[in-house]
Amino acid sequence: MASQSVWGDVALKYKIDPETEATSRKFIEHGSPHIHKGTLEQCRQGIVQLGLISALAPGSFKGSVKDYIVPSEHVSDGIPVSVFTPTSAPPNPVIYLYLHGGGLAIGCRKAYEHVVQYIAETSGAIVLNVDYRLLPNEEDRFAPFNDSVTVAKWVLENKELLGGTIKSKVGIGGDSAGGQLASCVTNEMQGFDFQILVYPVGGVDCSVGSMQEFRDIPAFSGKDMEWLFGFSIPFIPDAETNPRVNPLARTRSNLELSPSTLVITAELDPLRDSGIMFAEKLKKAGVHCEHVPFKGVPHGFMFEMKSYLTCSKAGYKITTNFMKSYQAAKTSPL
Repeated sequence: MASQSVWGDVALKYKIDPETEATSRKFIEHGSPHIHKGTLEQCRQGIVQLGLISALAPGSFKGSVKDYIVPSEHVSDGIPVSVFTPTSAPPNPVIYLYLHGGGLAIGCRKAYEHVVQYIAETSGAIVLNVDYRLLPNEEDRFAPFNDSVTVAKWVLENKELLGGTIKSKVGIGGDSAGGQLASCVTNEMQGFDFQILVYPVGGVDCSVGSMQEFRDIPAFSGKDMEWLFGFSIPFIPDAETNPRVNPLARTRSNLELSPSTLVITAELDPLRDSGIMFAEKLKKAGVHCEHVPFKGVPHGFMFEMKSYLTCSKAGYKITTNFMKSYQAAKTSPL
C-alpha cells in the first residue's frame, strides 16, 4: 500500500516502481547519506564505488578498449578518453560520444565504465568515455564545456582513427549533466547525426516544480541537485541566460540546427520538468525529438543497473534501438 511506502506522501500521487521501492529501502536501512550531506571528495569517491557495484558483469567487456589523449588548447596534458569497440560492431559502425553525469562536479570514466560497456555491447556502436575536467575550476569556469566541445570536434575529424568509416554516423549524449554538456556541444557546432539526453539537466532554475516536489526524497533529491549546482552556477554570472550552460536558454534559430534527439526522463526526478521543457522546446523548433518518460523511477536509474535491473534494461533498449537505426546510414530514426 502507498501508506507503507518509504516514499511517504509521494507514493499517494505516484505509483512507485517495485525496484525503486526496494532500492530506497536499502538506501534508508544502510544509512546511505544524500550527497548534499557529504564532502565533494567523498562524493567523487562514492560515485566510483557505486559504479563498480552497479556493473552487471564487471570486467567482461566483449570487445577492445583503447585510450587516447585528445589535444586541447585548454589543457596542456590533453583530455583522456577511452574508446570501447565491441566485437558486435558492424563494418560501418555508429560512433557515440558519451558524456558522463555528476552535476559537472563529480563522476569520471571509471565510474561510468559499466554504462559505456553496456551501451557498446548492446548497440554495436563504438562508444567514447570522456574524462572532462570537473568544477569548480579556478582556472577555467567553463572547463567541462570547453573539454566536451574539444573532444566533439576531435571525434568528427577522426572517425576512421576511432574504428569507424567516413560514412559512420556520429552521435553525442549523456546522462544528467552529461546531457547538459551534449546540448552545449550541439549549441556550438553541427555535424552530429543524433543526440541522446538521459534525464538531462535541461535548465538551471531550482524553482521549477519537480525540483521542489522532490526536494526531500529517499533518492537523488532536489537538495542534492542544488548542492551540485553550488559548484558551478555561482561562478558563472550569466548561467541562466547563457545557452552554453543552460539548454533552456537556447534560441529557436539555434535549436533548429540540433540533430535528431531522444530524451528520456524519470518521473520521480527533480530534473524531470526541465528535461520535459527542453524536449518540448526542441519539438517547437522543428527538431525530430522523441521523449520517453519512465514512470515510478528516480534520477540515476540507468546508472544503478543492478538495483534497477528491469527498468534500466528497458531504458537502454530504447537508447540502443535509437542508435541502431543509424547503422544503416539513415538520416532519421523513423
